[in-house]
Amino acid sequence: MADEEIRMTLRLPVQLRDRISAAAAVRNRSMNGEIVARLESRIEPDEQDGSFRIWLPHRLLERILHQAEQNEEDPNLLIVGALKEHFPETGSALDALRTARQKMEEELLKSSDSEMRKYAEHSIRQIDEMIAIASDAAEEKRAKNAQPLPWRHST
Repeated sequence: MADEEIRMTLRLPVQLRDRISAAAAVRNRSMNGEIVARLESRIEPDEQDGSFRIWLPHRLLERILHQAEQNEEDPNLLIVGALKEHFPETGSALDALRTARQKMEEELLKSSDSEMRKYAEHSIRQIDEMIAIASDAAEEKRAKNAQPLPWRHST
């Protein structure tokens, strides 16, 4: 039953369709795949905490786990601490993501190690996905803040 699919017609504003199409292209998905992924991310309870998965090269993961074990520290906290240090909160999350993407592109251009190149390419795709999500969230916030207050009838 879980693998069954239904077909349905969906009417969308042209601008929303264009945004979905752009986000799908960034993620190398069909528009249908993008819509399904977005719906699933909003419905799945384990994704509502804002967490996400990231792929790490095996050697890097081993170094992180080794350092965490030596310091008797949670590996996740170690990673978050390193990211916070590397990307201080000086601008918006979108700015930080764009900076991260630029740094990964620089690493990709410098590296001749195939595992590091694979990691950088994968990270760039993930960062592109996060940029699309952050851009959508920023747009929704701007749209919400731009809406006029409801009209009130004074007596």
